[in-house]
Amino acid sequence: MTAIAYQDWMQGGSWSAPFGSSLLLDISPLDNLVGPQLGLPWAASHGLADRVLVRQLASATSPVDVVALLDVRSSSTLSVRIAHGPDIEITPSTPVLEYATSEFTVNLFFLLPARIVTNALAFRFGSVAGSTYSVGRIWAGPLFVPPQSIHLDWNPDVVDPGYVKRSRGKQGHSRVRRRTRRLSLAFQQIPFDLAFGVPSNALFDFQQLGYRLGTTQPAIVLPRTRQADGALDLQAIHRLGMYCHLTQPIDLEHTGGNFFSATLEAAELL
Repeated sequence: MTAIAYQDWMQGGSWSAPFGSSLLLDISPLDNLVGPQLGLPWAASHGLADRVLVRQLASATSPVDVVALLDVRSSSTLSVRIAHGPDIEITPSTPVLEYATSEFTVNLFFLLPARIVTNALAFRFGSVAGSTYSVGRIWAGPLFVPPQSIHLDWNPDVVDPGYVKRSRGKQGHSRVRRRTRRLSLAFQQIPFDLAFGVPSNALFDFQQLGYRLGTTQPAIVLPRTRQADGALDLQAIHRLGMYCHLTQPIDLEHTGGNFFSATLEAAELL
């Protein structure tokens, strides 16, 4: 199952007191959690008790299919629990530090078994007193999930912005830069309604997705979320799922009859 997160309700909300105003343990500002750059994270030093953050969303009827903590780093064991509305806990889908030693960006995805509609989300961070941790961004919002009947080809890639200069003696002098990931997704046999919607606008379609994202709106792309037996595919979510932007607008093409194709090219954001 492929899933694309296209809307983040966290950006339009506000932190609730006293949790949001208690900044004694913060190393960097709390509002960094809702900024687009993962390189400007919220960081904190853990105290004697769990740290709880509550974010009031702009709308009381915000639909949420996924909650993501992006670029999570910790000096010690870290647990994260999430609740919504009247303290209904969301069970995490993947341990936050399962890939702590990976060279890839560590993201924590809470893929909800069913959509919730809520006006607030609470985050409880548990760790060892004196440890430090940081989160690049928190994202919460709906998912676009194309039906599995649509044929999909996807290809991952690694982008290396570094380069090597060769001397006359053929010695290499490397300039290393941080590598990122890239994804190409090609959808085939898309029916007209899923490509362009229906009059009632009840069906979110590929054209709306392309209009929402353009090439400047961040997104989360998860090309594979589940195994053949329906269980969450944690390895695929970690290695293939990424916070990104589209490098070109979604390309919709008529392939004959009532069917269309769509191509997405995505590049990882840090």
